[in-house]
Amino acid sequence: MNWIAPIAAELRAPMVHPRPDGAGDTLALNLNESPLPPSPLAIEAAMATIAGVNRYPPTDGGPLTAALAAKTGIPAERIGLACGSDMLLHLLCMVSLAPDRSAVLPFPSFPRYGLSTRIAGARAIPVEVGPDGANDPERLLASIAPDTSIVFCCTPNGNTGGSLSRAALAHIARHVPDEVMLVVDEAYAEFDPDADTLAVLAERRGPWAVTRTFSKAYALAGLRIGYMLASDARVAEVIRAVRPIFEMTSPALAAAEAALGDMAHLELMLKTTSEGRSQLDAGLRGLGFAPLPSRANFITTDLRRPAGPILRAMEARGVLVRGVMDPGWANFLRITVGLPEQNARALAALREALDD
Repeated sequence: MNWIAPIAAELRAPMVHPRPDGAGDTLALNLNESPLPPSPLAIEAAMATIAGVNRYPPTDGGPLTAALAAKTGIPAERIGLACGSDMLLHLLCMVSLAPDRSAVLPFPSFPRYGLSTRIAGARAIPVEVGPDGANDPERLLASIAPDTSIVFCCTPNGNTGGSLSRAALAHIARHVPDEVMLVVDEAYAEFDPDADTLAVLAERRGPWAVTRTFSKAYALAGLRIGYMLASDARVAEVIRAVRPIFEMTSPALAAAEAALGDMAHLELMLKTTSEGRSQLDAGLRGLGFAPLPSRANFITTDLRRPAGPILRAMEARGVLVRGVMDPGWANFLRITVGLPEQNARALAALREALDD
């Protein structure tokens, strides 16, 4: 018997994304990170915990869970924490999927849905997003099979930035069967303040979970902290049952709580992102492209030619951006919103790469 399980043997480690090595002036606009540092209050709170890291962190999230309950109106017993929303999405697959089940998921979007579906031995049913880059409600619902136990939707959508309207999300919530888990990935929720996701899902009779992160708008990507808001305490309970017991670190918990309370810094982040997104949108249109409408901290456009050579040419000029790897999307380029001078540099590098 081979010690590697058949499913694991089929998997490959995720692609290693290029990172600046610190020796030059490479600009990283490929991973949807914040161009600004986190709140000074978050940094101070994290540093204050360092002397006590000989002790394990609270397994229930302690004050952070209470702060999230106060902010969202979701009771603490319906809130789950983990090392990033990536881990929460993985755990939701682990508790909902099995080899005789399937998951409905959008593409192009966050790769975690499909990867964890495969790890669970289940069948993935990919559903292409609409022409505006938002999840397609009718196609998602039409793809639900008798063996489907979990449906993912993402708003704003990873890789494209399209956002579901309130009516579209309500339609999904109303028609996903009550025995199926509905997961709404809101990693970019703060950039889409008009969304009313929790109010919409409150009307759903079946189970649901909303996943969010402190990596994007709160600029804590390196600390790895995310949270889940669930339809009932049982959903949060089963996630806690399968999650590593001391997964979150004390610095991450403290920083996230402090960041959550610093509204002035969050407003600065949102303003910087909105202005930068408009700058990139105008620049891309000036180059003759029609970017997809985005409510996230990135912008995606169809280059009308393979993106691979353009990516490499931009990297040679010290600018890292991202292609969209899903089938049928090889011509699309994604640029993370940076500071004004960084956005200008990215547009200049793209212009030169196109000239090549």
